[in-house]
Amino acid sequence: MEKSDQTKRKSSAISSVSDLDITNEDSTQPKEGKQTDKIESKKQKRKSAKLQAKKAELTLDLSSPIDKNKDKDKEKTKEVEAEKNKEIKESHPPSSIEKQLAAINEQLRNVIKKSDSETLKNMIKETMLEMKDAIMESLVKRIEIIEGEIHDKAVENERLKKQIGELNKKLDESKEQQLETEKNFEKETNKISEMMNEHEQYSRRNNIRIMGLPGDETGETANNTIEKALKLFESKLNVNLTQRDIDVAHRLGEYKEGRNRQVIMKFVNRHEKSRIMADKKKLKNSGTSIFEDLSRLNSEVLASARKKMPQEVDQSWSKNGKLYVKWKANAAVEQIKFCDYRQWLDMPWP
Repeated sequence: MEKSDQTKRKSSAISSVSDLDITNEDSTQPKEGKQTDKIESKKQKRKSAKLQAKKAELTLDLSSPIDKNKDKDKEKTKEVEAEKNKEIKESHPPSSIEKQLAAINEQLRNVIKKSDSETLKNMIKETMLEMKDAIMESLVKRIEIIEGEIHDKAVENERLKKQIGELNKKLDESKEQQLETEKNFEKETNKISEMMNEHEQYSRRNNIRIMGLPGDETGETANNTIEKALKLFESKLNVNLTQRDIDVAHRLGEYKEGRNRQVIMKFVNRHEKSRIMADKKKLKNSGTSIFEDLSRLNSEVLASARKKMPQEVDQSWSKNGKLYVKWKANAAVEQIKFCDYRQWLDMPWP
């Protein structure tokens, strides 16, 4: 309020001075008009100069508070900006490179001249070298970190590789054990199968089979079958036997007219059976034949030996439950062992 009152008083003083100046000019104009050839007196000149000086002084006094206020506002604005810059710098501290650039800028403002070009070049060179060193140091650290990670991965991979190798080894051992177990199981199975086959064949040791025994008829009894077999042995083989030498005999399958069914006969002892088997060749081309009563497995293998290799096998037969083949190439006789049964059975039928 006091400043505004002072301003008003000064402005009113200036206006009063201006009015005085104008009044003086107006009062002098008639004199100047009447006395154009006279020069203004020294007194009037001094009075006019004093008035002009007073006017200028009042004008300066009036404008100075406004300029001072403007200056104060500018200083406050600069202080606020400085505070803000200070806060920004404190919240975002400059890096080493930024500090170096700031130092360069400060030095450039203070010292750079035309004659300082070499100094500037050296400063820039030093700064670039420092930046290069900083970058290289950062790269080296990063490379060391990556190398460490790679090393850790390599160690982990080596450990996993070792574990995989151990697992593969155990798996191979397990497979070998499994194969060994399978082989042992197969051996045991073969042994059991061989034992069962031998047992079945042994139970048939006194049996023979007669193919094509004539006189087959419906309702034929076991005694009728025995009588017809005894007549065949006597007439064709010259072997005289009685019913007491025969334990049992019967035909196999259902009766069909015009076909003689197969006969299975069991002797009381193997001696009589052996006599019949020794002379069975006498029935060749008679339409009747005699064979050992073989187990089912032995029958299949013997049939395979007879029919599956006709170009290689000359003959095949059985004796006392054992199977034999005669090869055409060298006329050699070979016993078919139980371990070779599967090979014969797996051959394709012609």
